[in-house]
Amino acid sequence: MKRAAADALRRWLRLLADQGITDGPLFRELSRRGKVVERRGEEGGAKPLDGRVVAEVVKCDAQAAGLDPAAYAAHLLRSGFLTTGGRDGIPLDLLMQLSGHKSHRIAARYFQTGAVHQNPAADLL
Repeated sequence: MKRAAADALRRWLRLLADQGITDGPLFRELSRRGKVVERRGEEGGAKPLDGRVVAEVVKCDAQAAGLDPAAYAAHLLRSGFLTTGGRDGIPLDLLMQLSGHKSHRIAARYFQTGAVHQNPAADLL
């Protein structure tokens, strides 16, 4: 799965580069023809993908997989990232640099959920 995600990211970066986009938000809106939509944000730079769009994509993909879309939200992407990082032994500070979490207290809840699987004390439960 990790390799598939890395390959998908490389393809996306190539698509951006092919359209002359080399800076700004990583994830952006696409037109029906597959072109990146260049909307300007409040400060004049490219506008990042709207959270509502991400939520819609997550729910549509859940439904396409035969799952109940009401049980899935965009938030699961961030929390799943931290949980997986915890399982893989990645330091929380490094994960927070990418997840955008500002609070160690909040991020640690997800991180510990993942890290508990590697804790030898868990075998005592």
